[in-house]
Amino acid sequence: MSAPVISFMDQEELPETSSSDDDNCEEFLIQKNTLKRPRSPDGDNMLALGNFEGSVNEAAKILGVTDTKPSLDNSSRKKQGRGRGRAGTGRGRGSRAADQTRLTSTSSAAVTNGQLDKLTNKEPRSSVQLGHDDRAALQDELSTLRGKVAFLEEDLSKSHQEATNYHELSDRLAKELKDLKDHDQQMRLKQMKILSDLLIAVSKAERQEARMRIRQESFRLGNVAVMRAGTIISETWEDGQAIKDLNAHLKSLLETKETIERHRKSLKKRQSGDFISEVHFSLYCILLT
Repeated sequence: MSAPVISFMDQEELPETSSSDDDNCEEFLIQKNTLKRPRSPDGDNMLALGNFEGSVNEAAKILGVTDTKPSLDNSSRKKQGRGRGRAGTGRGRGSRAADQTRLTSTSSAAVTNGQLDKLTNKEPRSSVQLGHDDRAALQDELSTLRGKVAFLEEDLSKSHQEATNYHELSDRLAKELKDLKDHDQQMRLKQMKILSDLLIAVSKAERQEARMRIRQESFRLGNVAVMRAGTIISETWEDGQAIKDLNAHLKSLLETKETIERHRKSLKKRQSGDFISEVHFSLYCILLT
């Protein structure tokens, strides 16, 4: 917020004075203060207070200048009264310049007083209005930030809850996986034990069955007989009935073979005698012819 602007008379509106009037009256011109107080970003209340103090100082300076002008007018009048013997044109000019200066001072003082009153009435209002607006804006921003903080806290609590649930689920799944691995290991051990027991049982059953078959076939095929002669123990194989029958049949076959061989030999001898007789008969027939 910049400092209030105070209106001054332009240079064209200033009364025309001669060099004699300037020498006598030494009139002061009120110039506009171009220096402004820089706006502070810290707060509008301090800015409004500084502007109000600056306007009060400027008004005090203007009032001081207007107070010095009547004294200058009086001194110029006295000098003009001493020099009455001069031309009437000079007197008219001096009085006219003094009147214009007095009017200017009065108008500037009135303007300054009016602007001072306006400033004194306006600055507290503007500062209060700005303070209220800033407070409302800050309240809105604060409520927005509180809402965001509440939302983020709620989101954070949800995230923590989800993380806790995930950790619990992970622990539970890890425990279940460990239990499953232990159960699988136990089942494998049980399977190996069952398989080994089954193989042992099958081998035992096969041995028993083989022994039973051997016992059943020992009478037919033969068996191992233990023979003891003093302190010497020996094992011998005793043929069964089937082997004995086979040996007897083989013996009979051999006897039959020998008989057949003898009969064949006799037949050969007989056939050779008959052939010789037939040859002799054929020769005899040839000779007869």
